[in-house]
Amino acid sequence: MPGKRVLIAAGLIVLLLCLCCLPALSEEYRELKQGMKGDDVQHLKKAMYWLGYFTTPDLDGNYTKTTAERVKQLQKNNGLEETGVADAALQELVFSGNAVKTGSAPVPPPRPRRNRSLTRQAFPPARRKAFWPRRRTRRSSCTPTRTRAFGFT
Repeated sequence: MPGKRVLIAAGLIVLLLCLCCLPALSEEYRELKQGMKGDDVQHLKKAMYWLGYFTTPDLDGNYTKTTAERVKQLQKNNGLEETGVADAALQELVFSGNAVKTGSAPVPPPRPRRNRSLTRQAFPPARRKAFWPRRRTRRSSCTPTRTRAFGFT
């Protein structure tokens, strides 16, 4: 019976932990208003930059009057009530990738590719041999005469 009691106690502890953490999981985004500061403000502004609502990518974590105006513009373009406050629904829309972009949304820079022609120019074939000599093959100790002598022909 002690094993059964331990299992019941462990189950109750897990249930209590789930009930305590459930409200914290449901409040993923906090409401952002003018005058607030923090990393979540900066993340929102960066996401809005990629949607075209800001013109420079170097954004701070301050929710200013300009930020409120841009949030109003975002709300207007997406058919939401224009309050200037970034509530959880707006933030979820922005971070989901379904928000409407403006016409001036920046295009992400292309991924840099490795330029193989530069390698060829830096190490022409004549010099390449000096840096990377041919691989030497290992000579076998079994010569043809030895193989015949042992009867492996």
